[in-house]
Amino acid sequence: MKRKNDIIIEDIKVGNGENEIFGTLYRPSAEGKYPFVILSHGYNGSGNDFKGECGYFAENGYAVYAFDFHGGSVNSRSGGKTTDMTLFTERSDVTAIYEHFSVMDFVDETKIYLFGGSQGGMVSAMASAKLGSKKIKGVILYFPALCIPDNWKETFPDEEKIPEKHNFWGMDLGKVFFTSMRGYDPFYDIRMYDGNVIIIYGDKDPVIPYDYMVKGEL
Repeated sequence: MKRKNDIIIEDIKVGNGENEIFGTLYRPSAEGKYPFVILSHGYNGSGNDFKGECGYFAENGYAVYAFDFHGGSVNSRSGGKTTDMTLFTERSDVTAIYEHFSVMDFVDETKIYLFGGSQGGMVSAMASAKLGSKKIKGVILYFPALCIPDNWKETFPDEEKIPEKHNFWGMDLGKVFFTSMRGYDPFYDIRMYDGNVIIIYGDKDPVIPYDYMVKGEL
């Protein structure tokens, strides 16, 4: 644990079944209950990608936890095989983090937010639908990759021809990553969340088409 400008910064591990999630908690040093934000990184990223956001939130009266998904990158501090990771294992990590922190003395359980970028944005939207607006006050999405299921259905239209392992952007994905989302309609799922949502997106994004932002208005 360390202190910086009246902010406490602490590495904390959260259990999710047999797995352990590694992350860093930033919070104001003064006692009290604070709004709480769970930050989910993008594909092959890490919680460190959000250091700037973490500092900003903590300086403005929020507690925030940025973490590494289990199996979510080649350098994940949470361990795990990238070939075992799916959108649904990542959603499970987010819900486990919610359950861990929502009962903490410094967390205002009525003001818990999910924040995610790219694939982490997709997963945050999925987790918000699972947890519901009674538990999640609002959702902030950086260029959420709501196109992921469609992209991979187009890449592997024949399920029988999906390889056991596929390298994409420097990370090996297992067959389960692709098969687990076959038949999954993310828009049907995430529209189950009826709380407040902010989507932050650049209209020249070369990876995620703008149509998905319009279709994804929750």
